[in-house]
Amino acid sequence: MTACFAASSGQSIPTYVVSPQNFDEFRQSLDAKTKSWVKSNQFTGKLGQALVCPDQEGGFERALLGIGTPEDRKRARFCLATAAQKLPPATYHLANDFDLPSKDYELFGWLMLGLVSQGIRRQRRQFPRLWPQIGQIGPKLRQWFKLKRCVLI
Repeated sequence: MTACFAASSGQSIPTYVVSPQNFDEFRQSLDAKTKSWVKSNQFTGKLGQALVCPDQEGGFERALLGIGTPEDRKRARFCLATAAQKLPPATYHLANDFDLPSKDYELFGWLMLGLVSQGIRRQRRQFPRLWPQIGQIGPKLRQWFKLKRCVLI
């Protein structure tokens, strides 16, 4: 399998990147049902946390990814992918800005979730895909993959 991007289906799930520092402020923006869901699942924005919030029809209304504190991130690599790998297979888009020094590096980490190798043999597995909005793909990532528009698969 090759690391690649695919066209958006138009049905992507809004995904919010949250840290313990901005969690309280973020939580205030949620409706009562979602606040209750977040609390009952003990989501606080810790490094590697992922939570999907259901909608009324049993689908996905939004997803939350925890990137931890700056101190946590000093000891970790690909903080965004660490959390994203726990999401169920679907297409997601980042609905808020996130405070990480290298966004291209973090988006690249999510892209690499699609590559799993076991020795020489590669295995196919469904992964969460990311549809970056215009402006979220930086020049480095675009140059690496020579892209114009993309969805990480």
